[in-house]
Parts: sequence; C-alpha cells; structure tokens
Amino acid sequence: MLVEPKSEPAAELVAEPQEEAGPQEETGTEEKAAEVAVDVVAPVPTFREDGLPPAGTCGDCHEHEEQLEEWRGSVHFQQRIQCANCHGGIDTAPPALLPKDVEHDIYAHFGIKARDEDGKAKPLAPSKKDTPEFCGKCHQNVLAVFSPLHLTSPPEGQRLKSSVTCHSNHAVAAAGNATYESRGAYKKGDEDDPRAAPFWSARETFDDLAGVIAGAEQSLEKLEQTGYPSETLKDEIEQSKEMLAQIRYLVHSLDTKRIDKAALEILESIEPVVADIQVQLTSSDDRWKLVVGVWAVALLLNILIVLKLRSLPAPPSSSVEEDVGVA
Repeated sequence: MLVEPKSEPAAELVAEPQEEAGPQEETGTEEKAAEVAVDVVAPVPTFREDGLPPAGTCGDCHEHEEQLEEWRGSVHFQQRIQCANCHGGIDTAPPALLPKDVEHDIYAHFGIKARDEDGKAKPLAPSKKDTPEFCGKCHQNVLAVFSPLHLTSPPEGQRLKSSVTCHSNHAVAAAGNATYESRGAYKKGDEDDPRAAPFWSARETFDDLAGVIAGAEQSLEKLEQTGYPSETLKDEIEQSKEMLAQIRYLVHSLDTKRIDKAALEILESIEPVVADIQVQLTSSDDRWKLVVGVWAVALLLNILIVLKLRSLPAPPSSSVEEDVGVA
C-alpha cells in the first residue's frame, strides 16, 4: 500500500534545492517543471487550528515572494502541507514575552540550517542528489523504488534527474498524466536516453488499465438501467480504481516488468467483473451481446497477452551460439 504523506516539520533541511556544478545537470527545469495544465481547487481561506492564514507567520515576511505564490497554487497547499513542514522553523505566533535578545524573526527561524553568504545567513538547501531522501521523508513509497538511473547512476552522457526536475519544488502539481508532459520529464521516443522507454511504457500501461476500468463503468451504467442490483459490481470496480492509483508511483522504478506484474494483478481482478456484467447484459438484452463481447475479448485478452509476454524472463543464450563463439 502507499504510504500516506506525513506532515511533521523537517528542520534538518529546507525544501528548495540548489544546483550542483556538473556537465550532466538539468538547468532551468526545476522552476519550469510545473508548467503543465492542472486543475487546482480554489484556495481555502485558512486551514490552521491556530486561526492563522495558510503559511502561518512565514507569510508575514514572505508574503510577496514568488515561492509563496507558487505554493498557494500547488497540491501541497491543497494537502495542507505548510512551509515549516519542509523548511523547518516556527510558523506559529511568538509568545507575548520573548527574551530581550530574541527578535521575532530569530524566533521564527529556529531550527533552519543556514549558510553564510557575504556575511548574511541564507537557508541551506539540499543538494540535487539529496532531494530524493528529502522528499522521501513523506513520500516513502517513492523513495523505496526510486531508480538510481535517475540521479546517482544515470546512463552515460545523460543528464541527472532529481525529484524536482519533474515535480518542481514549490509549484508542485498533482501527480498524473500531466507530469509526464512536464519540461523536465523524459521525452517520448527519445532513443538516446534508455530511461525514456520504461518511463513512457508505464504511462501506456496505466492508460490501458484506466481504459478497461472506464469501459467496465460504462457497461455497468447500462446494466443499472435494467434494474439489476449493481452495488457489489460497483464496489469491485472502485477497488480496481484504487489499486491502479496505488501502483502509479512505480513509474519511479523504471522497472517495466515490475509495473506489468502489478498491472496484470489488477487486470485479472477486474476480468471476472467484466464477464459478470457481460452475462447480465446479454441475458437482459441480446442487443448488447455483440458490443460487450467484442469489447471484453478484444480489450481484455489483448492487454492480458501483452502483459504476460512482457513479464516473461528473457530467454537464455543458446548453446549453439556459445559453441560458435568458442570455435
């Protein structure tokens, strides 16, 4: 199962990554990664128990900064992830009586590691290579499968890909198909980068599954019009949708066989549901027999065959080839 994101303050690092010097780095993609179409729910006026506006006291000083505006339009905002959850510090109202040598801004920045820049303290951001571990404090399921091919051991001549390359840092969009289209993601059909093929194969697999589930829902709507009790079938379809949502994070593994195996389990679980709907529809209205039959056979069997073939281990080298090589 997916690990639910936590919201405890992470005071050891701040969330905005800095670029490391190096010939293979992505440049200019982190800020642009969220330039994709995404529907964002209208911001709520406040969601804090202490009655302060979103961002707490951080917004008092950083109110007009670009990062705060990006966060307000992000999925982190919608999930009530506060500035202090990633950056550390204290975002609550300071006590009425502070020690004389403690100013309000010093109080707010307790717990934030800093670096010296021209005599001024600046927040210490995680390096590009540290971002998976940093983001993985909440997104533990992604960290568990995060392929070293992205960042620590990229293919020769290919650029490094960190967590923020696809997802950005403050302007974090909801995960979904739009993420595949982000400027920092792997490009479809890029034959020079071997990571692109498994990345896009994952999306195609997820889309195929979503199509099967959507087709089952459409057929179920027709069945409901006949008066057939459909609650059990509806629950099973919803369970398949939830299972699909729970395996999408596997795209970070770049492991096609692992993804296909998980997809095959979902497909096999919904197959009897589709068959049951087909039986009930054909028994109540023969006009649906051909439509449902063609859909069930052509779509389900085709995807099942493809996934099963891709899940098979690679064939070993033939003994004939070995003998020829020795000769």
